[in-house]
Amino acid sequence: MASPLRELVADAIDRLPEPLTPPDPGVVVDLVDRLPRADAALLECHLDGSRRMDLGLRALVGQDDTTAPVAGVAGDTLWHEYDVTTAGVSGPAVFVGPGAPGRVRTVPALTARLDVLARLTGESIAGSVRHRVRECVTRLPPGGTVTYVGHFGGRDPKCLRLTVLGLAPWWIDRYLAAIRWPGDARPLLERAHHVMCRSRTPLALMQHLDLTDSVLPGLGLELRPVREAGWDGVVTELIGDVGETLRDWTGRDEHGVRRVGYLKWILAPDGTERVKAYLFVGLRKRRS
Repeated sequence: MASPLRELVADAIDRLPEPLTPPDPGVVVDLVDRLPRADAALLECHLDGSRRMDLGLRALVGQDDTTAPVAGVAGDTLWHEYDVTTAGVSGPAVFVGPGAPGRVRTVPALTARLDVLARLTGESIAGSVRHRVRECVTRLPPGGTVTYVGHFGGRDPKCLRLTVLGLAPWWIDRYLAAIRWPGDARPLLERAHHVMCRSRTPLALMQHLDLTDSVLPGLGLELRPVREAGWDGVVTELIGDVGETLRDWTGRDEHGVRRVGYLKWILAPDGTERVKAYLFVGLRKRRS
């Protein structure tokens, strides 16, 4: 019997406009079965004409053997992220953290998440990498907080990812300089600042940093709504006709909800840019 989330994901993909439909939807849908008890998914759509779709899965912490190790960090959630390419499926990358409402600003809180990641992935985290992560946390400006720390074991090089929320574009630029990020994000940050100033709905930025024993080139900059009202207009402004068609895709019923979670600019190490749309598909919470 198919899980409720699997059916919801299959239906959500079936409803997508053709430019976003993956070449083989069944491959993406089958991935839902890899994380039992998952209650939500992110359809990660590459907006480069490739129709590539990766998948993220969110687990309810501590409900089965797969998520039980995370129970040591009270209130955290777990995400598994799978890359889906013409060469096949890789992953999962594993993320753990309190999410957007949470706060990780201290070294002990961060160390607890690193220890959980090591248990979940079965891979130790070198002292030099832990040192780099601690430095990134201690240099956070006021208002900045780590929402998730992730482990990409299948990428070359293997790396950790920090997601940082709560910084305005000008603070991000200063923060990147403080942690010695090897790149120039100012043109991208200026564009993000322009979008945020023009928007009629409050927006938040989250940055994605990849770390080994150094801060790696490449940067993710995620734009998400503080509240839903007016967000569809921002999506249409940034991604054009595809964003317009997603207005009809979003919705909710007694089984679940579909919405555009966030948009992400990706600045590659070679300076090229690409955009992804993260489409949230989640089960409706049952009232007790």
